[in-house]
Amino acid sequence: MSSTSTTWSAQGNTKAGVTVSTTDALTTGTLTADTIQLSSNIIKASDGGSTITLDTSDNVTIAGDLTISGNNLIFGNGEQVVNTTDGQLGFNGAGSYIFYGATNDAKVLIRGASAGTSDAGIILYNHTGIGAPEWSICFDDSDGDTLKFDAGTATVGDATKLSLTESGNMTIAGDLTISGGNITSALTLDSTLTVTNTTQLNNTLTVGVDDTGYDVKFFGDTASNYMLWNTSGDRLDIITTHNSTALRVQSNATRSTSDAPDIEIRKQSVPNDDDYLGSLKWISLDAGGSTGRTYGEIDCFVRDQDDNAADGSIIFNVLSHGSVTQGLKIRSTNNGSSADVEVAVNKGNLHVGANTVTQGAVDIKRKDSNEFGYIKMYSSDGTASFLFVANDGTLRIHNAIPTANGDGSAV
Repeated sequence: MSSTSTTWSAQGNTKAGVTVSTTDALTTGTLTADTIQLSSNIIKASDGGSTITLDTSDNVTIAGDLTISGNNLIFGNGEQVVNTTDGQLGFNGAGSYIFYGATNDAKVLIRGASAGTSDAGIILYNHTGIGAPEWSICFDDSDGDTLKFDAGTATVGDATKLSLTESGNMTIAGDLTISGGNITSALTLDSTLTVTNTTQLNNTLTVGVDDTGYDVKFFGDTASNYMLWNTSGDRLDIITTHNSTALRVQSNATRSTSDAPDIEIRKQSVPNDDDYLGSLKWISLDAGGSTGRTYGEIDCFVRDQDDNAADGSIIFNVLSHGSVTQGLKIRSTNNGSSADVEVAVNKGNLHVGANTVTQGAVDIKRKDSNEFGYIKMYSSDGTASFLFVANDGTLRIHNAIPTANGDGSAV
């Protein structure tokens, strides 16, 4: 069949199409038909270059570009690739869109037009269509290629709620809620952490590092009452505003002769003679309100540090006319095997009882039958005298420690 007509058509009611058996080509004009049957599976351009190839499996191969003048590319199940507006391509269908590779991992590649001036990302809209976006997920090319999640905008960085840098640092603009699971690796917080619910720690809690500490504060139910680890002062402060128990050490053990709590002040080193071991102090401001004064103090010292035969002393001090003064000393008498414990009033008088209120009594015991209890007194020139009671009740005074009933003379 051959023709030089510019229009080939088949419009008859009994014929479905036109069958062309000639090798002549239609070089100009329009071919209109219900069905076109080709003896060959290749349609060629006039220059012999671009081709459309059809195979027996209904596959079409286009050697050049495919230009669609309409707005929709429609597939067999109703899915559409839609040209929504100029330059914007959309997918429309009831199902999901899956990207997969036949032999390799599937990848979706999105890139900006030029470095430093454009950002690539995904913009998410709601069901009403393209209007105000709900979320944009983009990387910010001007901010070190940071991946950002912005709410309510298509412009990256305008309303960032979460950002993730290439080095793995994450910034969250709002709250982070972890409803389950564990944080299994080290967690470093560079800002304030506020915990509003019960928190349980199942391992060691360390604040700071060696030589670099931080304050730790625990508040009470009363205003301005708290416990503070004061890192600059290297001490634990318990602050209270009223007359109440600030520190209590309690044992709930069943009553016994040995189960009770202890408070221990320890010096964890080998001491020398006369080493200071610690103290309890009562301090308040002076009358001017500017200087702290020690009004009472209990000190402990090493008197002799011999291994397994050491001796100690405790000194009670009070503030006397502006100076802390030793009042009462309890100590070992010497570092020998016969050492005793003595009590000394270093400055002032010893009062026993209260005038017109309580009868005073001093009970001086004997050691053995020939070792009497005594009172040792010194004269102004330093001479010592010993006052004791003989077995017959006589009060006697002697110039040495009494060892017999007849020592010295009766008073």
